[in-house]
Amino acid sequence: MSVLLGLLLACGGGGAPAPEPAAGELPTQGGLYRVLVRPEPAPIPLAQLFTAVVQVRDARTGALVEDAKVKVDATMPHHGHGMTTKPVPDEGVCADGVCRHADGLYRTEGMKFHMPGEWTVHVEVDGPAGPDRVDLVWAL
Repeated sequence: MSVLLGLLLACGGGGAPAPEPAAGELPTQGGLYRVLVRPEPAPIPLAQLFTAVVQVRDARTGALVEDAKVKVDATMPHHGHGMTTKPVPDEGVCADGVCRHADGLYRTEGMKFHMPGEWTVHVEVDGPAGPDRVDLVWAL
């Protein structure tokens, strides 16, 4: 039995488990990433522009993902509409066709919750592990 365990470890089959998620991190639907989403400023101001800041980690290794594309949008499902603004993601620092985001932080400006209630925030991540998404609810 110990020989089998030694072989598994030597071949990478018994690798270290992924680090525990930080407080507030959410797994994406497909389990590829963990994201932490926060508004700036907080709390979210009613009917005023704010920024959504998303930090992305690889779910398997816990490493920050600095070379993904992240799209953030929001809808009010109970009312059947979205925001009255079109959010704009920060492209990061681009060179040689690759855009990087230091510390895995992705900023999307131009968010506005124009009325109080429950908003579903949609976060789409297209990174090295593939595309994935997570939806979360923010109440205003």
